[in-house]
Amino acid sequence: MASAVDVAQHIIDRLGGEVEPEKLHCLLYYCQAWHLVAHGTPLFPEQMQAWPAFGQQEP
Repeated sequence: MASAVDVAQHIIDRLGGEVEPEKLHCLLYYCQAWHLVAHGTPLFPEQMQAWPAFGQQEP
C-alpha cells in the first residue's frame, strides 16, 4: 500500500511539477475516495480530515 506522500508525489510528477497545496489535498481526497469505491480498500493508510476553514486534509 502506498503512503499519502507517495500518492502526492505521483500526482505532482504527472502534473509536471508544482501543484498548489489546496489542489493537491483535494486530489488526494478524490484519489482515496475513488479507490475506496472501486476496490473497497483505501489507497493509502493515512486518515483524511475535514477542516472547516480548509476543506479535506491529510494531516
